[in-house]
Amino acid sequence: MILALALVVPAVAIVAVVTNRTDWGPDAGVSWDPIHYAAHEGRVDRVRSLLDSGVNINSRSKHRWTPLHLAAQANRIEVARLLLDRGADIDARGWFKATPLRDAAAYGSKEVGLLLIDRGAIIDIEIAAGLGRVDLLNQLINDGPTTVPATGEAATAPQGDHPLPVHWAAMNGEIEAIAFLLQHGFDINEQDDRERSPLEVAKWKKQPETVEWLLQHGAAWDVVEPDE
Repeated sequence: MILALALVVPAVAIVAVVTNRTDWGPDAGVSWDPIHYAAHEGRVDRVRSLLDSGVNINSRSKHRWTPLHLAAQANRIEVARLLLDRGADIDARGWFKATPLRDAAAYGSKEVGLLLIDRGAIIDIEIAAGLGRVDLLNQLINDGPTTVPATGEAATAPQGDHPLPVHWAAMNGEIEAIAFLLQHGFDINEQDDRERSPLEVAKWKKQPETVEWLLQHGAAWDVVEPDE
């Protein structure tokens, strides 16, 4: 398994991935090839047929998504497993340089997320938080900023210079992960570059139990914008 706290892209880009995506992103239905549609819809037999006919397994959409990204976003585990078995690039960088695993965490696709982790995808503290993997959070925090993978090359992941794992956990309702992060010094009221707190992200993502928990543990309500 590859674990990293690498710092690669600005935090504002990461927050956009976390909190500002609409449905399936900017190019959904605009520049997809048949394999993109099939992967997103979970049509494993169609994906297999297209691959057998010679279609590029890492075919890119306009915004650089591969079929594996789309399977991860839609939590299509059988498609993801097929793509990985057939050699898909597990750490391909897509929109905002996000990997399929990062997309799985952003969309709360736990099944595909766990599959990608088991297959050795690069993981960082935000991804671990978004998937509620307290065991990996503990390992990442204790191991320090970077862990060298088995290949001997420094691991990298598209996390911002100022990671926001509490936001990632809050958007998916991962209360145990939030509690763990707060115990390790992360700020319950920290704001991202769009001035959004974890509480606001949880509210926006319709996580009422997480909103209540955050308020009970010191989150400031006045940082949350009123309902429209």
